[in-house]
Amino acid sequence: MLVRIAWFVRALSMICAVGILGCRETAISADAPPLKRVASREWTFDDLPPGTMPPGFAPAETNGRGKVGLWQTVTDTTAPSPPNAFGLVKTENRGETFNLAIVEGATYDDLDLSVRFKAVQGKEDQGGGPIWRCKDANNYYIVRANPLEGNFRIYKVVAGWREQLASANAKMPSGQWREIRIVMLGDQIAAWLDGKALLQVRDAEFQRGKIGLWTKADAVTYFDNLSAASIALDGAGLFKSRCVECHSLDRVLEKRDYTADDWRRTVDNMLEKQGARDTISEREAAAIAEFLSDSDWGKQVNAKEAMK
Repeated sequence: MLVRIAWFVRALSMICAVGILGCRETAISADAPPLKRVASREWTFDDLPPGTMPPGFAPAETNGRGKVGLWQTVTDTTAPSPPNAFGLVKTENRGETFNLAIVEGATYDDLDLSVRFKAVQGKEDQGGGPIWRCKDANNYYIVRANPLEGNFRIYKVVAGWREQLASANAKMPSGQWREIRIVMLGDQIAAWLDGKALLQVRDAEFQRGKIGLWTKADAVTYFDNLSAASIALDGAGLFKSRCVECHSLDRVLEKRDYTADDWRRTVDNMLEKQGARDTISEREAAAIAEFLSDSDWGKQVNAKEAMK
């Protein structure tokens, strides 16, 4: 299990190195599975008047007492994309009450999610982070950084109960902008703080849901540059790295009349009878078969030299 997670993190690091996901990691492994961004969206909050709620954001709370915190756009000239940020500016909550701003209409399964945040104040708690695969205010994943405790953690909240999945020490002063990023593919989760990969874990509690922002108890926190993108295994990249080494492109092009079912049977045969299961997972096999069945073969012929 740990080997597969490490392989997942190396895959993300490889993508980061070529600039696709815009982070600051270094390539580690050439055999890591290629990933691709399918669609992306970003919220910078700069086109909204201060004191307003961004369209599509809904305030909520976990384990609350009916006193939902006040979320709104704020003016902050230090924001990563000035002049505005967005955050929890007032709350009377304490203890195990979690303050949420859920993004309606933004639903993801596998995703790359990042946000900048600044811990403004809080005596009991500080900091916060993004939530994802959120079913409702009582069921979601959360990764958060806490300057008071000096740690960085992944949790899942199930029926209002929070369970820690992973933790790392991370000293950070309050009042400074930091960056949190998570990537989740299937049941594999990796998390970064300020560009450093600190956490990795597997969990299959939630498969799909909304995204949002989170603070705990009395933590007043500003957020900026919330970004979310759907991700998927790159069938073309997998085909190039796993298949072309043993099978010439000419051999594949001869089968351009294959249907999707034909390609799936062909790939399954490779897994079962030719020992490819050691290097290709079931999910990767499905991505390869989908690529082969959907490919524009004319373009593939023209790209033949690039595939060698």
